[in-house]
Amino acid sequence: MIVVTGGLGFIGSNLIKKLNNKKINDIILVDNIDKNGNYKNLEGLKFNDFYSSNDFLNNIENISNIKYIFHLGACSSTTEMNGDYLYKNNFLYSKKLIDYCSSKKIPITYASSASVYGLGNYGFDEEKRMESPLNLYAASKFLIDNYVISNKFNCSVSGLRFFNVYGPGEKHKGDMKSVIGKFLDNIKSTDSLQLFEGSDNIYRDFIFIDDVCDICMFFLENNFSGLYNVGTGNKNSFMEIYDIINSHLKKIRLEIIPFPKVLNGKYQFNTIANIDKLRKIGYKNNFTKLKDGIINYSKTIKND
Repeated sequence: MIVVTGGLGFIGSNLIKKLNNKKINDIILVDNIDKNGNYKNLEGLKFNDFYSSNDFLNNIENISNIKYIFHLGACSSTTEMNGDYLYKNNFLYSKKLIDYCSSKKIPITYASSASVYGLGNYGFDEEKRMESPLNLYAASKFLIDNYVISNKFNCSVSGLRFFNVYGPGEKHKGDMKSVIGKFLDNIKSTDSLQLFEGSDNIYRDFIFIDDVCDICMFFLENNFSGLYNVGTGNKNSFMEIYDIINSHLKKIRLEIIPFPKVLNGKYQFNTIANIDKLRKIGYKNNFTKLKDGIINYSKTIKND
């Protein structure tokens, strides 16, 4: 039995599809159905049972034959200001689940975030000296990462620091959707695209959801422990996204708007994952090129 918490979410639902494609259907899906429409990600998923997040943790002792846990469920809002909620939902829940896995020797992979690096002024290696969380969400991920690297466990525990993931299945995320998803939604109804001033110098390490799921499968098949960056090791500018959309999907007018003063000191201008650690443990797959990922993504949302 494989457990996927956050199984109705963006990464979780795509991971279940990947498992299903590998003929793995013996799955427990854990999540909370919400008003934003995450239930739409149920379409096509094959699994044995469903638990709400709290019910799963309260009843986990009664669930037999758990072989692996993907803990992808969390509050993913970078603008969440309720610190106590983030502490309970992102840190304490994860800590209890990891401790349970250790007691039962169940390997677990959980979702961390590249947001722990803050503005990236110190780089993007999986090292303590480079961590500088900018918001409460990032701090909650920092706390669970710190717990994992500061303690020993009787099972493999791997934290995946996701960079800018994009692709099908993120519609319910609203403002937390990837910038690529927002752009593709925007061009359905308008003939223009707005970019901040200097967008040719705003870079992100964009990674397609299929590649993220492949990395998750790698950890399922190889029980490694530790913190690992999940990105491509390359970066692309926001202007490059516009160029791809304009050249391959739809001719659109570019509107340059001022950079919001409220984001000064709070906005990442340049992210790029150092994936040497991931490569050293044997992950050899190539990554989807940005153009191919955007085109493939666009095909899934034309009729939304």
